[in-house]
Amino acid sequence: MNFKKIKEIIEKAKEAAPNPEMVRLAESFEELVLLHEASGELKGVDDWVAYSKRFKDSRQRMAEQLEKTAFSLGLSPEQMKAYFENPKNFSSVEWNEMQNLRNEALENKKESTEIKPKKLKIKNKNIRI
Repeated sequence: MNFKKIKEIIEKAKEAAPNPEMVRLAESFEELVLLHEASGELKGVDDWVAYSKRFKDSRQRMAEQLEKTAFSLGLSPEQMKAYFENPKNFSSVEWNEMQNLRNEALENKKESTEIKPKKLKIKNKNIRI
């Protein structure tokens, strides 16, 4: 995933934000991106458990911030989502960038969910748990 490009877009969004709620929304998204970027350095199960909790908490904060931001603009969260899903609201360059990043994120998600844990081989089948 091109984290550098995503971070540049987040910085531009913060600079162009029409109100403080939009800045906070960009910051909450940035937190998720930074967490995802750091996930490549996780080593053991404990790291993954802690990461999963932090990621879940961060997503929750972002969802709450999305709602606050939408209301600050006089929109419902659904209307705000519809705005961002409409290519007419963006230049063709912006829309293509967004779609490329979205597709890359979806591909990364697909790859991460395809990883299957290995089955443990039990050598002594007489053991009962």
